[in-house]
Amino acid sequence: MLVIKDAHYPWLLLVPRRDGAVEIIDLDEVEQAQLMTEVSRVARALKEITKCDKLNIAALGNLVPQLHVHIIARRSSDAAWPRPSGASCHRWRMTPRKCRISSMRSAARSGWVE
Repeated sequence: MLVIKDAHYPWLLLVPRRDGAVEIIDLDEVEQAQLMTEVSRVARALKEITKCDKLNIAALGNLVPQLHVHIIARRSSDAAWPRPSGASCHRWRMTPRKCRISSMRSAARSGWVE
């Protein structure tokens, strides 16, 4: 498990230790079941700790061709809500400075940071 360093969202990453696995279907059925059990356990813990409104769980891997599952805690007051967490700045054509200011305000408003 990895922790993504992002002040906007509590964000964990599960990376199965299987060489060559890019998609969930690259795992056999027992490994798929184990991954889903681990995702569920981590997601429950993250939800309990953060008291989030919604969990986003995804295995995208468009940029990193290694199987990994994102587990992201979201609040309806966060910077990108209801859009995907990675969409908050570049999709809405914010300058880097405006994005940082917006993100800091949103993180404070959402309660992830004080």
